[in-house]
Amino acid sequence: MWYVHAGCNGCVHTTTFKERGARMFSKKLLGLLFALFLMTAGTYSHAANPAGNFGLGGEASLGGLAGVRGIYWFSDKVALQGVLNFDLLVPDGSAPATIDFGLAVGVVFNIFTGSKANFGLAPRLHFQTSKPGSNTTRIGLAIDVPIRVEFFISPEFSLHVETGIVLDLISQRTIVVAGVNVVTNGGFGLTTSFSGLAGFTYYF
Repeated sequence: MWYVHAGCNGCVHTTTFKERGARMFSKKLLGLLFALFLMTAGTYSHAANPAGNFGLGGEASLGGLAGVRGIYWFSDKVALQGVLNFDLLVPDGSAPATIDFGLAVGVVFNIFTGSKANFGLAPRLHFQTSKPGSNTTRIGLAIDVPIRVEFFISPEFSLHVETGIVLDLISQRTIVVAGVNVVTNGGFGLTTSFSGLAGFTYYF
């Protein structure tokens, strides 16, 4: 078996967040987020005034996914961010390859800003397709509303952690029958789960 991965954050398989261990971890992480914000103090310019800064980095979620992430700050309070993911899993033998593609787009709102850390919300929309073989396509759409803390190791390099609630809106399966797409077990639904992730950003 071989596996190729090119970076999106936990925008897929939100069912993995429903595990009891993930819930407990998220609750503990929630308390740590504000503690990290209060513990960080200093004079790093990006944390105090991130306006006009563009950053690239990556992040990983409780679901085991890593992502390539970009962020641009329009002001010290508001930023636009996006995370991209591509996975190719080729198993041994005759089993079909699985292709996953994910995209997450959202904003960051800083509620509190400090000299070395920012505390806020990072709502975003996740879209993912998974194709485990030529005759099946799974589509997922979810909204993530996490609390976010970003703290700066240096003026250019930061770490961030997030935890919050995921609303899974769509989960459908499409099977191709005689050249026609037939949707089965699909449609709109609403399930909730907890999310948690950590990542880094380098600012230019």
